[in-house]
Amino acid sequence: MLDTIISWFTVNPLSTLALILSTAGAFLVSGRSHEWRKRGFLIWIVSNFLIGYDYYINSNIPMVLLFLVVYEIANIRGVWSNLDDKFKESVKKIITLEKEL
Repeated sequence: MLDTIISWFTVNPLSTLALILSTAGAFLVSGRSHEWRKRGFLIWIVSNFLIGYDYYINSNIPMVLLFLVVYEIANIRGVWSNLDDKFKESVKKIITLEKEL
């Protein structure tokens, strides 16, 4: 049984990496600290890209759209909601200045 699991991991390195990152991200987003949750969402951005790419290779377009569009937008929102308020204000000021120019 263990040989089968190890064999699967070596044959599917992309899926294995996505599994490890997804699990790490899930652990981090359940934390109390904004900083750790932000890191978890950033890790999920990478893992969801890998999963979406793997589905793309296998021509599973509905899952590609789910992971590369829906989940990525949700993760970006998760990162934003866990940023420091001072950083958010500076980004908003930059955006406002660009609109005025």
